[in-house]
Amino acid sequence: MRGLCPRAPAGDPRGSPDPSHPFFQRLCGEGVTGARPSDPLPAKASNRSQVQEPAGSWWGVQGGKAPLRPHRRHLLAAALALPCAARAAVLPRFVWLRNAAGEEVAAPYRQGEAHDPAVLLRLRHLMRDLRAQEEGPLPPLLVDMLSVLQEGWEYRHPVVVTSGYRTDATNQGNEGAAPASLHLVGMAADFQVPGLPLEFIAAACERLSDRLGFLGVGLYARFVHLDIGPRRLWTGSARR
Repeated sequence: MRGLCPRAPAGDPRGSPDPSHPFFQRLCGEGVTGARPSDPLPAKASNRSQVQEPAGSWWGVQGGKAPLRPHRRHLLAAALALPCAARAAVLPRFVWLRNAAGEEVAAPYRQGEAHDPAVLLRLRHLMRDLRAQEEGPLPPLLVDMLSVLQEGWEYRHPVVVTSGYRTDATNQGNEGAAPASLHLVGMAADFQVPGLPLEFIAAACERLSDRLGFLGVGLYARFVHLDIGPRRLWTGSARR
């Protein structure tokens, strides 16, 4: 199936970013906050269904194990996906992430081709295995992909990561999770975006995958899965 959501939802904001928006206000502070009772978090995704993340799918990537390191052409394609202005050394690239515990990182994390190690450390902590309270690897390319998607929404919505890095124990405890899930090596994120339909988010991920020639995209009942592995697309359902 192609084109999961060809149209933007009603009221989808466009135009220039609003400097008064909370995201930009956070950039003036520490960039990390705790849970805010007044800002309700969408329902946390539960364990996965019996539908596993496939090794190959509709886009013709059949069999084989996804590479643990993206191919050089993937990195080059990802760089080309960024607007020319964002690639310039004078302009930073931003990201606004929140995890299921309500912690946030809203900060510039990349200047030109150089990533900020301190911000990446905070993002790695944010995307840790919350069940095991254990941090894992976080490839900067995954952050780049989330930032590119978020730029399309003018940074008006946080990306709420419901599952980032997973330990073996956590992955085995998720019914239907792939035994060799890219979550185990920090190359995947399950996420929601408050105010945006999941079908719309998945369609944006699909367009980005079409443009770059890689990225795995899975649409589930309560979240969208995105990984920086081979190009493929599937649908499933999260157990309620």
